[in-house]
Amino acid sequence: MIVQLWKQLKRTYKNLDALIINDDPCNLNPLIFIKKMPFEASFSLERRNNVKILIGTHNRAKTKAVQTISSIYYPDASFENIEVASLVSDQPMSQEETRQGAINRAKQLMEDTDALFGIGLEGGVHEIEGQLYICNWGALVTNKGDVFTATGAGVPLPQEIADQLRAGAELGPVMDVYTNKNDIRHDEGAIGVFSNGLVNRSAMFEHIMLLLIGQFEFAGKL
Repeated sequence: MIVQLWKQLKRTYKNLDALIINDDPCNLNPLIFIKKMPFEASFSLERRNNVKILIGTHNRAKTKAVQTISSIYYPDASFENIEVASLVSDQPMSQEETRQGAINRAKQLMEDTDALFGIGLEGGVHEIEGQLYICNWGALVTNKGDVFTATGAGVPLPQEIADQLRAGAELGPVMDVYTNKNDIRHDEGAIGVFSNGLVNRSAMFEHIMLLLIGQFEFAGKL
């Protein structure tokens, strides 16, 4: 039954061999399967060759997210990390400020370049009924000046951490102390800690990247 299904899928979708683990069609990589399958029928990868994508940070978690998702849809893409300012607070305290930080980063990347697009990713917090939540935003700015934005997952922060942020601290260093680790923002991030490792920071931004690229490609059809 599985083999028959596999043969049918291969007739419908391209490049499915890349999803096999250890040459076993019964053992698929579910993360790539979910990301790749729904989109290959909707647009052609071959239409954008040798593109350049700019990333407005050197943060490892953010960089991994951009490269992982972009490489699925633009296999020949090259990437360049450029550190640009968010032009908002070091610790954004609202959805609006976090979103604006992502847009600011992406726009600065595209000021003088032939890149296909630039990506700005920003993490912040926002408050709902007295509870502070993690929030995350991404922005994609094209070489034509078009701006696409998307938001991602969020979880509530413990009161002891929320109190420090309200007093002016930044989430990254606070989480380093909380976890007794260094540079947690480059790895699992706060969301990884408070989701018990089920969703790390890179995976969270991968979801945002899917939304950004999806909007970008959809706009190209209009």
